[in-house]
Amino acid sequence: MTETPPHPPRFGGARGRMAGAAACAALAACIGVALLASAAPAKAAESTMFNISGRGWGHGIGMCQWGAYGYAKHGWTYRQILSHYYTGIAYGSVPNRQVRVLLNEGQPSVRVSSAAPFKAVGGAGTITVPAGTTAVVTWSAGSYALSAGSQSLTSAAPILFAPGHARLMLGNRNMSGLPSVNMHYRGQLRIVRLNSGLSTINVIRVEDYLRGVVPREVSSSWPVEALKAQAVAARSYAAIHFGSDGAYDLYCDTRSQAYNGADGEAASTNAAVATTRGVVPTYAGKPIAAFFFSTSGGHTESIENVWGTSPVPYLKGVDDPYDTYSPYHIWPDNPIRKTGAAVAAALGSSYAPGGTLQTIYVVRTGVSPRVVIADAVGSGGVKALSGATLRVRLGLRDTWFTVRTLSIDAGTGAAASGQSVPLTGRIFPALAAGESLTLHSQVGGGAWHTTAVPPGNITAGSVRLPGGKAAKYSAYTIGVSSAARTSYYVSVGTDQSPHATMGTWPSAALQAAPIAPAVGEPVTFTATVQPQSLAGTTVTLQTLTNGTWTTAVQGTLSAGGTCTFQWTATAAGTFSFRLLVPAAKGLSAGTSATVTLTVGGSPGPSPSPSPSPSQSPSPTPTPSPSTPTPSPSLRK
Repeated sequence: MTETPPHPPRFGGARGRMAGAAACAALAACIGVALLASAAPAKAAESTMFNISGRGWGHGIGMCQWGAYGYAKHGWTYRQILSHYYTGIAYGSVPNRQVRVLLNEGQPSVRVSSAAPFKAVGGAGTITVPAGTTAVVTWSAGSYALSAGSQSLTSAAPILFAPGHARLMLGNRNMSGLPSVNMHYRGQLRIVRLNSGLSTINVIRVEDYLRGVVPREVSSSWPVEALKAQAVAARSYAAIHFGSDGAYDLYCDTRSQAYNGADGEAASTNAAVATTRGVVPTYAGKPIAAFFFSTSGGHTESIENVWGTSPVPYLKGVDDPYDTYSPYHIWPDNPIRKTGAAVAAALGSSYAPGGTLQTIYVVRTGVSPRVVIADAVGSGGVKALSGATLRVRLGLRDTWFTVRTLSIDAGTGAAASGQSVPLTGRIFPALAAGESLTLHSQVGGGAWHTTAVPPGNITAGSVRLPGGKAAKYSAYTIGVSSAARTSYYVSVGTDQSPHATMGTWPSAALQAAPIAPAVGEPVTFTATVQPQSLAGTTVTLQTLTNGTWTTAVQGTLSAGGTCTFQWTATAAGTFSFRLLVPAAKGLSAGTSATVTLTVGGSPGPSPSPSPSPSQSPSPTPTPSPSTPTPSPSLRK
């Protein structure tokens, strides 16, 4: 199968009809089952970031195209290159047989034309289509219907177009994923109904087919020995499909090899095909399944570690030192960051573990560091997944990847100004020797500041995995405090946790004197608010009337953070007061504890409330629909 990064030069990798999605699905079916383990429950407020770093592009089996490029630049011949990537091979030859390449399927109609007259054959009927005339094939009433200008043909058999002195042009798009409308093709075009639509099959000699493959798999500007290596590998891959059952032998897309007809041919790649005519790598006297791919990351992989198949003697992982020429030798966007929710959604219900997803923990790698098996760890269980499954589900370039998860939990997400509260979280896998944890903080929209987390704030832990294994992690607890709303995250190298925001409300105290006034006796309320940066802020003395907090009087905080209110009771009774500090200067709104006054004397008309200097918090007041009502603990 061709697996190709979406930028020039074009490079890919044959995988073939056998191994790709079918093998991945089979392997996933075997190991992708829920395995209950003692996964630690995630805290409700904890959020997790997945940091994924990797190398390479493709399945990692067989010849690495960028590595072949590097070897050719260092003077290797195509046979030396192929013998390096395919262990223990010899060389033989194959005849220039026809292959049948599926170009498209599910078409309601197929349009074919040419710059010269060409033949259209359907069963016993044949017509000659004039140059420049488009022949259109449809399916009607159980038969193929062909129209070409004033001519028509009906046939129970598929329609075959044979070229004259010019190549045939297909008006339909092919499946290569490349620009492919009105492309020209060597050989013949056969139109056959498969499933519920029409399919176009290019019937072509293998040497002509390779002319359309090689420049689509690698750049025609590459060294000639790299082009020859690509031609020979592609020929061998095609040869093992000679005479396949069914209507076609090969796909024109990455399920087989990238092929887009004759329009992309180049002199250099045509020469590489011609000078290696018929040559194929062999094992035990037969052409090999010459899988190839784009970028190895520095080492190829054995087939059984990727697709879960039986080992193949010539498809063993080997060192690949010259893959460094590839722009994806190391992924340029490392680390790729995904939230825990995004990763869980990508895994879907079939592959995600129970509960909240906490990490993906690699438990087995191949002869390269490619992931063979990893455990998806959730708060409610563990599920084993193949590296190939994770690559597909998470949209990764290769199975050569690592996963580091960092979580952060800010608890309630709010605290009083200057109050120390804990930030907690975990790092999977556990910090290695020499690694350190860094706390990042940003007050308001200001600059970010960093602080090294002391080792004493970090402890070791583990989650039990099936098979007696354990997912080891590092847990941290960091005390933080701030005078304003602050954002935090932690990092290990370039790996990061999500951001957590800690809202900060002011520290507000309210005192009243006297605490038990008589009717008509003045009461003085003194409010003290921290931080002092709130100086100049208008604050409100509120009273609880019929279950609703209403404004009694307002004042302005002094430079020292204080404000004084006067209130006189006009009737006896019990009255509740509090101070409301609005959201300002990066702090959330907050209130003081409730102060209760008991006014003595004979009952009179309902007075304005009368504060008491009592410092004891009263029960949480009922919120007013018109007034912000933070709880007595000063939380927003």
